Amino acid sequence: MRIVLVNWAHIWDGASYGGGVNGYCQALGLALIERGHDVISVCSGVTYTPGDEPSTVGACEVRRHDDWLGIRVFEIINSPVVAPSLLQFDDPAGEAGCPELEAIVRRLFVMLEPDVVHWHNVEGFSAGCVEASARPAGAGEGGWAGARLLYSLHNYHTICPQVYLMQGHTDPCFDSAGGANCATCIERSDPAVEKLLRAERYVKKYREAHPEAQPRPPRPAPPVPVTRKLVRELKRYVRGEPLQPVPPPAAAGRAYRAARVGRCGMPRMSRGARSMPQRRPAGSRGASPTRSGTGSCQRPTTRRGSRCSMSSGLNRRPQP
Repeated sequence: MRIVLVNWAHIWDGASYGGGVNGYCQALGLALIERGHDVISVCSGVTYTPGDEPSTVGACEVRRHDDWLGIRVFEIINSPVVAPSLLQFDDPAGEAGCPELEAIVRRLFVMLEPDVVHWHNVEGFSAGCVEASARPAGAGEGGWAGARLLYSLHNYHTICPQVYLMQGHTDPCFDSAGGANCATCIERSDPAVEKLLRAERYVKKYREAHPEAQPRPPRPAPPVPVTRKLVRELKRYVRGEPLQPVPPPAAAGRAYRAARVGRCGMPRMSRGARSMPQRRPAGSRGASPTRSGTGSCQRPTTRRGSRCSMSSGLNRRPQP
């Protein structure tokens, strides 16, 4: 016997998503499989995919999932009715009748041709889907003789959109006042917003499961060329050292020459080099500066007319 179990949640989730009703539906399906029946699960109102236009969802259609422990699974994605019914609370008329959804459900059940249709919840569907799932095939629909219909009342959803017949989730509801008390029973959310949020989560989950489908990140922009001195200053800034102002190119050239050339126009020598006694090579003419008695080292005159003199004590040889 071919039996279709209808509930809003995925049958493989069990009670973890869908509560006790889905746990009951899961256990029933597995027990029927053990007895040799052909079991099919149909769910709706859970999965939403993005549409072609921004801030839209895709078209309502049927998706075939992989079999779960011998149970064939079909899901109606992008259903006009959101499940669970708490998220559809702001639009109860959608659960009363939805021609678009009922037409899709009708085509699915005519294709499946079940012998028994067991409804566990109408959440995610409309009331018209119940009749459409069991009505015999008409002209042009084939030779299906229809199905026997069974509906299990697991909760109060058929008379209470809040499902549990509780005012504000806390107090038992004894009088709806003709529906006036239902308007302020719980905080309501927009079903259209919930559909878009689920579509975004669907895309995120798909990309996590399929990294190869990720769009390639844009190539980074090339780095801006900087001078070496600027790089050194940035490193000093990172290390917390005091920064030195970067002089313009002309001033930098003058500072470099001033550091390399002394006042007399000759390259500067270290202190140790100036303190060494000056020796003349053997055979050179002229008196040694250290024996001239002047005690000074005659150097060429610079452009400014100054002389670079050294102390006589530094160049005087010790007397024997």
